[in-house]
Amino acid sequence: MNSKLKLLIVDDNTDFGTLMLEFLEHHDFLVSYAFNGKQGLDLIRQHKPDLVISEAFTPTFNGYEFMHSVRQQFPLLPLLFLSTKSEIADRIQGLQAGANCYMGKPFHPDELIAQLHALYSFRLISRFLF
Repeated sequence: MNSKLKLLIVDDNTDFGTLMLEFLEHHDFLVSYAFNGKQGLDLIRQHKPDLVISEAFTPTFNGYEFMHSVRQQFPLLPLLFLSTKSEIADRIQGLQAGANCYMGKPFHPDELIAQLHALYSFRLISRFLF
């Protein structure tokens, strides 16, 4: 049985997506990558990730629309916004769209790992409460 957490990264910047994929795989996550929101929704259905990380801007839908759509279809799936848009209004909009956590770029890698583990722990607890 594989105990690695499954993540999906949705980001239109393939260079950043590739770096994130390698970094997270190095930290024992199983990672899928989508270039846009449509691919992201398809991969959620196919791979059933434990967590999703999304950028605020992706082709086909913006990240806020993507988060809202994911939240409607998969209400207990933890969502982390990771974006260059990090003004307070952007953060509030992301949280209102359905993100559980909003981190601005640049970020500290250790904080990202800690946030991912915290979100997953909350998901495990939520299964028993809801």
